[in-house]
Amino acid sequence: MLVPAKGTILVKFTGDTLVGTTKTGLEKRETWIRIQNIDSVETLEAPIYALLGFGGFLAFSALGAFRNSSALGLILLVAGVALIVYAITNKRRYLAIYSHRNAIVVFMNKCDFTPCVTKF
Repeated sequence: MLVPAKGTILVKFTGDTLVGTTKTGLEKRETWIRIQNIDSVETLEAPIYALLGFGGFLAFSALGAFRNSSALGLILLVAGVALIVYAITNKRRYLAIYSHRNAIVVFMNKCDFTPCVTKF
């Protein structure tokens, strides 16, 4: 199950069923999975790879910019290192629930196993 930007996922247990509700702009999608049919559940933490890559690109381009202007090179180097540090320290956490036919991925915002709604 992929959720476009600006969407909301709510996952809750109702009896012996896991109910996943996905809301985006004009759509609402609900998925019911029996608990017996869940194959595995995992929580993952990963850095924001887009920022990590862009920070690395800025840091390496700063080395070339030092030839022409030391001020521009210093600015690019500081911006690149700041993006790398931000990407590593602010990791994305998500919960992945796999069944035979569905995979529900819920991105979490600093909530630990308490009912929470995740917004993008």
